[in-house]
Amino acid sequence: MNHLNSGVLKKLNPLESAAQTFKTHLFAILKAVSKQNKKEKKIEVQQERRSVSQEYLHQRKEDLGRELELLRQQAEKKKNRAMILRHKVQKEYDAAAAATSSLKPDAWVTLSIMEGVHTPCKLVAIIASNQTYIFANRARLKVAEYTASQLAHMIVTENSEILDTGAEFESALETVISGLRENKSKSYEELIGDSS
Repeated sequence: MNHLNSGVLKKLNPLESAAQTFKTHLFAILKAVSKQNKKEKKIEVQQERRSVSQEYLHQRKEDLGRELELLRQQAEKKKNRAMILRHKVQKEYDAAAAATSSLKPDAWVTLSIMEGVHTPCKLVAIIASNQTYIFANRARLKVAEYTASQLAHMIVTENSEILDTGAEFESALETVISGLRENKSKSYEELIGDSS
C-alpha cells in the first residue's frame, strides 16, 4: 500500500496490456534519470564555469596588481626626476637672480628683444623702488625694461647673458679716484718721477 501511495508501484491498467504498462513506466523512469543527469551536468558546467571565472578573476587581479606596482614605480621615478629638474632649475634661477642683483649701471647684457635675435644692451638705470632695470641699445635708445625676476627668468630660459656687470668699470673708476687722492699732496716732480 505504501509503495502504491508513493508511486513506486503502479496499478496495472486493465485497458492496456502489461507490456504497454511496463513500457510507459520504463520510459517515465528513463525520462526522470535523463532529467536528473541533465541537472547534474548543468550543475557541473555551472561549477566549472564558476571555477574558470574565479580563476580568471584571480589572475586578472594579480595582473592588475603587477601593473599597478609598475605604474607606481614609474610615477616614483618621474617624481624623482621632476624634483631633480626642479632643484636644478631653482639653482640656475638663484644663480641668475644673484647675477642680476650684482648688475650696476653701464653693465652689458645680451637680451632677446626680437624673437630669436640676441641684442647687446646697456643697463642705463636701476629704479630701486620696484627693482626695475632699464636697458638701451648701442644707439642709446631705450629698448627694454624688466623687473629683477623677469631678467633672471630671461637669463635662465632665453639664453640671455651678462657680458659685463658694470662692476669692472666701477672698480677701475674707484682705483683712479683713490690714486688721485693719494697724489693730491705730491709735487709735480714726484708725480712725473723726476728726482733731480
